[in-house]
Amino acid sequence: MLGANENQTSDVLLAVNEAVTNSILHGYGGVGPIRIEVDRENGQLSVCVADQAPPFDPTHHVTPDINRPLDECGLGGMGIHMMRTLTDEMIYRAPDEGGNELTLKKNLAGDV
Repeated sequence: MLGANENQTSDVLLAVNEAVTNSILHGYGGVGPIRIEVDRENGQLSVCVADQAPPFDPTHHVTPDINRPLDECGLGGMGIHMMRTLTDEMIYRAPDEGGNELTLKKNLAGDV
C-alpha cells in the first residue's frame, strides 16, 4: 500500500478497521456515511477516516489499564489503544460542518 511493507500495511488496516467500527457502533449507532482517504507524504502513510457522527475526539480518550487480568475486563474498550499502538500519530479534527475526521499516520522508514 503506497510503499508500505506488509507489517506496516497490516498495522494501518487494523487501525483503520477499528476507527470505522467505532464510527459505526459508537458514533452512528448503526449505518452512516464514512469517507476514507489514503495518501503518502513525507515518508508517512496517512489515512483519514471521516464521518458525520456526533463529535468525539479519541486523542483525548484515556488509555485503559492493559495490565488488568482478563477476567476483570469487559468486552471492547481497547480499540483506541490499538489505534495508538499500531500507528505513529493520531490527529483529530472536528470540521465546521460537523462530524469527525481522524487521521492515522504510519512512518514508512524501516520495518516497525
